[in-house]
Parts: sequence; C-alpha cells; structure tokens
Amino acid sequence: MVYADIELINGREIILASSYIIGEDEIKRINLNIWVDTGSYMLAINENIQEHLHITLLPIQSMHLLSSGHCSVFALYSVRPAGQ
Repeated sequence: MVYADIELINGREIILASSYIIGEDEIKRINLNIWVDTGSYMLAINENIQEHLHITLLPIQSMHLLSSGHCSVFALYSVRPAGQ
C-alpha cells in the first residue's frame, strides 16, 4: 500500500477540446492523493467525484466482500463519460 497522486480527467472532454469544441480550461479534472494497493487494477469512484467529472457508470459485475464473518455484496461499475 502506498500513497499515490492521481489525476482523473473526463476523457470525452479531452476529445472535445482537441476538436476545439470546448476550451482546455473547460475539461473537468480532479487531482487526488489516495492510499492504493500497488497490485490493484480498478479504482472505486464515489458519487462526489462522479458528479464533479460529469461521468456515468455502467454496471458490469458484482463483488462479494467477506469481513469479520459478514458477507457484503457490491455492484461494480465501468466508468464512461456522460452521454456515451
């Protein structure tokens, strides 16, 4: 586990900016310093970040988490820019 500086950017807006439809200063982005597992390949994004970046989520699978003898089920989502 390590702290990592991560920048999340709305990818669709990068495309719009490269086509001069919006300005580069209009691209929604957020910089975070978060505690991460070095072997992880997925990232959980909470509702505040989703709203800030204007992204929508598509469910892809469920996850079972076993902790202290209790099993919790979570839906996992794939991140897609809004409107796609």
